[in-house]
Amino acid sequence: DKESILLGKRKVHPQPDWWLIGGRSRPGQSTSQAASNNIRRELKIEARPARFKVVGSYNLVWQFRQQEPKSNGQYRACADPPEEELELSKKAMFEKQEYSEVKWTKIKDILGGNYSPALKQFVHDLCSRWKFEDLSAKAKDPKCSDSEIASLARDLIRWHGEAESSTTKITFDEEKRDYTVSADAS
Repeated sequence: DKESILLGKRKVHPQPDWWLIGGRSRPGQSTSQAASNNIRRELKIEARPARFKVVGSYNLVWQFRQQEPKSNGQYRACADPPEEELELSKKAMFEKQEYSEVKWTKIKDILGGNYSPALKQFVHDLCSRWKFEDLSAKAKDPKCSDSEIASLARDLIRWHGEAESSTTKITFDEEKRDYTVSADAS
């Protein structure tokens, strides 16, 4: 519906808070194959790799993790499952060792709430992609007016202007369930 995203409340490191459902990729896997495997493992849903679309590539480094290697890890890419596969997840079983709960969360609540800045960036990028797809579809439609296309283009440009683009350091206080964001000093 482009209004909500399925999030899981993780119980384990590296992100013991609300986060995207998924996990890492294995050497040689495409992003879409990794997403399919992770959705199968995390939600017990079969979703064909071809149904996933890459949203972005992110370099988030953690100094400790629940899984091996425990001393470091990276989260490099996210994929967006298509809506019909996500509909199935309303009935899905989630991995209870890793998640305490799974819920649909309104995009506006994520962007305006106390969620990880990295999650907010992903959501912003996903919305940008949706806006671009809408603009592309209208631009190809001969019945669409130039003024409607221009309006969608201006909306996309405004949306991009709202994005954070600096490198940041994010710390999470597990007891307070709060994030601190600072500019990266390097």
